[in-house]
Amino acid sequence: MAVSKFNKAFKQLLADAQHSQQRRLLIIAGEQAWGQQQLQQLKLAQYFEQQLHISEQALVAEDETITTISRKKSQQVLGSDVACLVYDAYSGLDPDAIGVLGGAVMGGGLVILLTPELDEWHNFLDPDYHRLLVHPTKPDQLEHLFIRRFAATIKQLDSVLIHSEKNGLTAPSAKPVAAVGVAASADYCRSDDQRAAVAAIVKVVKGHRRRPLVLTSDRGRGKSTALGIAAAELMKQGVQTLLITAPKLAAVDVVFRHAKAILGEAAQLEKGRLCMAQQQLQFIPPDQLLRQKPKADVLLVDEAAAIPLSLLTALLKQYSRIVFASTVHGYEGAGRGFGLRFQQILASETPQWKSLTLEQPIRWQANDPVEQWLFEALLLNADYSLTLTKSIKPSDCSFKELKRRDLLNNEELLRQIFALLVLAHYQTTPADLRNLLDGPNIRIWVAMHKQQLVATALVTDEGGFNKELSAAVWKGERRLRGHLLPQTLAAHSGVEVAPKLRYQRIMRIAVQPELQQQGFGQAMLAAICDQAQRSNVDIVGSSFGVTADVLHFWQRAGFTPVRLGVSRDACSGTHSAIVLRSFNLSGELVVDLLRYRFLEQFPHQLLTLFVGLEPELAAGFMFGGEMSDLMIVDDQDWADITAFAEGYRVYEVCAVPLWKLACSFMGQLEVRQWLSDEQRDLVVYVLLQNRPAAWVCQQLGYTGRKELVQKLRDTVKLLSQQQIFLRPTSVH
Repeated sequence: MAVSKFNKAFKQLLADAQHSQQRRLLIIAGEQAWGQQQLQQLKLAQYFEQQLHISEQALVAEDETITTISRKKSQQVLGSDVACLVYDAYSGLDPDAIGVLGGAVMGGGLVILLTPELDEWHNFLDPDYHRLLVHPTKPDQLEHLFIRRFAATIKQLDSVLIHSEKNGLTAPSAKPVAAVGVAASADYCRSDDQRAAVAAIVKVVKGHRRRPLVLTSDRGRGKSTALGIAAAELMKQGVQTLLITAPKLAAVDVVFRHAKAILGEAAQLEKGRLCMAQQQLQFIPPDQLLRQKPKADVLLVDEAAAIPLSLLTALLKQYSRIVFASTVHGYEGAGRGFGLRFQQILASETPQWKSLTLEQPIRWQANDPVEQWLFEALLLNADYSLTLTKSIKPSDCSFKELKRRDLLNNEELLRQIFALLVLAHYQTTPADLRNLLDGPNIRIWVAMHKQQLVATALVTDEGGFNKELSAAVWKGERRLRGHLLPQTLAAHSGVEVAPKLRYQRIMRIAVQPELQQQGFGQAMLAAICDQAQRSNVDIVGSSFGVTADVLHFWQRAGFTPVRLGVSRDACSGTHSAIVLRSFNLSGELVVDLLRYRFLEQFPHQLLTLFVGLEPELAAGFMFGGEMSDLMIVDDQDWADITAFAEGYRVYEVCAVPLWKLACSFMGQLEVRQWLSDEQRDLVVYVLLQNRPAAWVCQQLGYTGRKELVQKLRDTVKLLSQQQIFLRPTSVH
């Protein structure tokens, strides 16, 4: 009887989904074996020609309709159409996978979750916890707050069918709605919004230059498809070079597939490249675009929210015809933050920019309950807006550390915190929500003005290893979960005692955009450091993708840069940096040693590993005054330097003394007042990085080598006049 009731309820749920062309959610909650048995007896193959099962094992007897993959491979589903998704939560509840997979299910389809009993789910040792664990934490020591909240969002749905081993059936209370048909037309578009988007993209190429287009939408609105349709149309019209970029090639698979489908046999598709006669659509990663500067008739940027603002700005300046497309709510990145921040840059650089939002769903009917549930469960729709006056000051706010369990009882504050993190960081994903609620060594800091969140920070506890473990990390024999700072400083910077010390690492810090540059971030750092010092923490530090502005922010707060990663991140285009601040003698000895070793090597690395480092960053890393102690400019050096400045000698025979001069001066506070940005760049390019003269002339706008040498002589003369700051030592 129970089976027949379940089958009847299932058929009604499927009928509702197909009638409304919305998705529906089915929860099968109970013991693992019971859940698989219930799934087996549904005989889904009679309803669906294809099913996608997410599990580490076969859930039912396999047939030709079933494809089973691990949750770790969920990114492979991007751009696919799925009629029935079965997710085995016993294999691990991965928030990012849920976000990706939920968007792949078509209207009229089902999402089926196999779970423990909803009221008991938080007691289950979820395999995804292994991703969160930090040495020496065990899975049973976590608070399991994410699953408590996730289960609660399911129980609040009025459109879900819950089949519980203990509690029986709970049928949906929502009434089904009728579908409004959406079919592709002769122009391949499936909505008026999509048609308008295609026309707007074509106009970017055919219309006036310097009028970029920004396309935004939620998932399932056909944004990437519109890019593909427009690309095919432009290639048909003879536009030869279309470039497309995104955080990953997989993110634009839909674009290539739709363009290929429209062009047919006339076009050849290979990995990241679609060719037709003399026309081509080619994928190039963002950082490579900026390095190689390939010419293009148009640049399409998909999932722009997941690309750092600095790279988007550089692309905006580099290409006169450009389209930025972004998901507003989604796992891909911080869509809302992208919109708010990027609009200001667009208004400044290209005031005639256009925007278009695709609102009409294509993959499913409007008001889809699965979409609404995913928005709520993963906080994909968490928006942040300041309701306070801009005149508030840091002294008006309270800075405090929260207890995470309090967030479970304060949904509004949780939403504010997560929304602000999304605003501040381009790569915030649903997995970060789980880390926020369950991460074992994460501390949550907030700055509050009454009930309004102004700033937030996430801090982790690290280090404190014993002697044996520290030695094993230093030798490369052990690599423990978490503990980024002590392990990096031991394994890569070579300081064996580093893992013994206690650290707090600031993972994220975010200030409401309208209140930035007003001291709130500095006040947050001060509050965190004050508590760390009272708690006998040795060092507070951070690791981040470094830009000149970000480095200056940390240095103003008393943090010292001690490491610069060799490679650039492919998406952000930045090197990773580590900054530290010590609070006792043990910490001070380690920080001083690391800083000394860094400065000892950095000038030489500027000629090799960091020859492409931006001059402002190069100067920023040397800032602090210590270089004048490491790099002695003696009397003979000064004689050579003066001879070059006065025109008595050529650069080549004075290169080493000039290099020593540049190394010494770049660490001085006063150099920021002495030199203009152009002079600073000239010193870094020529004296510290030994760049080719022709390249330097091109970068700085000089007419040729003669002007370059004269500019360099003038700059060296200016520095020579400040030699008192270098405390020269005579050599007899």
